[in-house]
Amino acid sequence: MRPEFRSPWTVWAIIMFTCGFGAIYFLYTWTDELKRALGREDVNPAMDILFSLLCFPYAYYLVVRNGGLIRDLQTRAGVPNPEDKGIMMLLASCLCGYGYVMIQEEMNKAWQQMPYG
Repeated sequence: MRPEFRSPWTVWAIIMFTCGFGAIYFLYTWTDELKRALGREDVNPAMDILFSLLCFPYAYYLVVRNGGLIRDLQTRAGVPNPEDKGIMMLLASCLCGYGYVMIQEEMNKAWQQMPYG
């Protein structure tokens, strides 16, 4: 699986300029990338987005859960001192969407360390 490196601030701009609707796309994309990179069959990005649309607080849970998955991805990639930043990402998401910048930065750290052939 070849990951997609994205500029964290471009992600933020897309989310802000689409009045938050871009967050749905990126949450789906990030969850799908985490599922494939970690080989987690219990993670279902489509159902996560559906539940988030039907019950908005689930989107907050999704950000926190993905924070743990990002830590697992970083551990697998060999990133030094990976931390579960799920709660910090959730809180930062309430600050003009800065949590989305953090999510992409943390995923880029893992992608940089992973070997691809």
